[in-house]
This record gives sequence, structure tokens and C-alpha cells, in this order.
Amino acid sequence: MTQVVIDANVLAHCGNPAEMRCEHSLRLINLLLSGTQDLCVDPGFNLIEARNRSRIGSEYLNHLTFGSPGFSFVAHLAQSGRVKPIKPSNDSNVSRKINQRLTDKTDRVYLKVAVVTIDKLFVSHDFTDLPTDKRTYFFAEIGVQIVDADCCAQSMQAAS
Repeated sequence: MTQVVIDANVLAHCGNPAEMRCEHSLRLINLLLSGTQDLCVDPGFNLIEARNRSRIGSEYLNHLTFGSPGFSFVAHLAQSGRVKPIKPSNDSNVSRKINQRLTDKTDRVYLKVAVVTIDKLFVSHDFTDLPTDKRTYFFAEIGVQIVDADCCAQSMQAAS
């Protein structure tokens, strides 16, 4: 794996010990910190809110508190040059498939970025907007694999 798109909820779970996926999220970011993978976002990303034009960046800035493990992870990757802006897919067929099944515009951006990355991987803990049937659909129709932090971390460890 060389590129990954990560939902803000996964990073927020890193700082919430009451969340059942906290440990999985922490393990994933630790693996990514010790690796070389890029965190992919839509263009315009900036950790300074007034300069940020990225929808994914806005999600990070709105849901991750300064000093939290998730925020520190994003900040470290940004300072290390490992946050990669990727222009979301403008393929009308891909957009139609995503737009018909997702109402949340930010979720759409995550997928439209993931579909043009090398690995086509989106890590998310959102099982309300992205239940198993939608995850299966998006993998079959646009090739994006949507997994949780535990699955991603296990795949990374198996590959090393």
C-alpha cells in the first residue's frame, strides 16, 4: 500500500478510549507513521483553517481536536510531506454511481479521491452511510475497497 484515504471518524476514534475501535485506529496510525504511505486528500488542504479549501481537510479540522492522536497524525504527515492532494475523479460514470448511493457530499469526496489513488483504499468506520452492501457495491462498481482500521492494519502487517 502506498496511498490511503482515511475518514475523519477513524482518526477521531484514536482519541476516544470509550470507542470500541480506538485501539484499532491507534494501531493503524502507528503503522502508517512508521511507514511511507501517503494520506490522500482533495486539493486545497491546509492545517490552518483559514487557508484550508479541502473538504476532507475541513472534516479533519472540524472533528479532530488540536493535540489529539488523530490531529497529531495528520499534522506529522503534513509536515513530512506525506499528505498528498489528489484531484477527485470527474468521471461522470463514477460520479453517478457514487452520487446515487451517497447523500453526504463529504463522503462522496472521500470516494472520488480514493477511486483515483494507486491503491483505491478508503478506511472508514461509518457503517451508517456506508453499510456492508454499499461497501460491496463500491468495490464491484468502482474498485474502491472500503475497510475499517482493523482490517487495514491487519493487511499492512501481513504484507510486511
